[in-house]
Amino acid sequence: MIKTHDFPVSKKEEDGNLAKRREDYALKRDLQAQYNNAIISKRVIPNESGEVICEKCGVEFKASLDAHGTSVCPECANKK
Repeated sequence: MIKTHDFPVSKKEEDGNLAKRREDYALKRDLQAQYNNAIISKRVIPNESGEVICEKCGVEFKASLDAHGTSVCPECANKK
């Protein structure tokens, strides 16, 4: 005898509900990307005082011109 399986079939959503869900998802995704970009730029780009946030310990430190794009404080760099 061949066994058959019954798989649950989801109801087809209304077009309006589907469009609203997509719009909500896109808004959440855009807000998350904006937040992430702000955090990244705060770590990488020095603010007015020339300080950046260390990637390892989170301490703000004065960025030097010879840092070559690294955002690790001198204390963490010396710990290696």
